[in-house]
Amino acid sequence: MEGVEFILAMKPGEAHVPEARGAGESERMSAWAQQSRERFRALGERLQAGPLEQIVGLGPHRHICLARQDDTEFCVGWRHSMTAQQVGEMMKKF
Repeated sequence: MEGVEFILAMKPGEAHVPEARGAGESERMSAWAQQSRERFRALGERLQAGPLEQIVGLGPHRHICLARQDDTEFCVGWRHSMTAQQVGEMMKKF
């Protein structure tokens, strides 16, 4: 997919090994993604903001999107030259 640098797919539970394409340290990145998603979910509950759908972070080296579909969590790295709107539109195609 155009603009994707890496994809990490994670299933719940310790027995599941994350599947990765283009991500170097998939175990470490998986732990970070799950921890970050849980922290934002808890913050959303505390603020009564509704269910967490996705998180988009924009950075100088790459953009990251954390999302969930059914029982799989995804961490997708995007080129830093893309806008937040482009990342959101491309995530809809997953």
